[in-house]
Amino acid sequence: MSQSDIRLGLTNVVKRLAYFYLCKGLGVYPIEHDVYDEVVVSEFDEWRENPTDPSEHGAGVRVEFRRQKKRVRWVEFRIRTAGGGGDLAVFLVEKPE
Repeated sequence: MSQSDIRLGLTNVVKRLAYFYLCKGLGVYPIEHDVYDEVVVSEFDEWRENPTDPSEHGAGVRVEFRRQKKRVRWVEFRIRTAGGGGDLAVFLVEKPE
């Protein structure tokens, strides 16, 4: 953890808590906490293709910790595809002779 993170209060606990709310999805969530009373998860960069690598796509999501509607702390996540799988969806159809 960097010194700037420590000074901003972006401890590993805050980052882990941000990840917890990121997994809940976009939205506004009440939180029982000594400092914060609300968590807001929102998109700050829409899903798009990486201009330097067309095979890579990604987006940005911000998790804000608020007290009395004022943003006190936030963590931003950059999200990109890392892989995938599933049943075959496209089939090669050969033309009959």
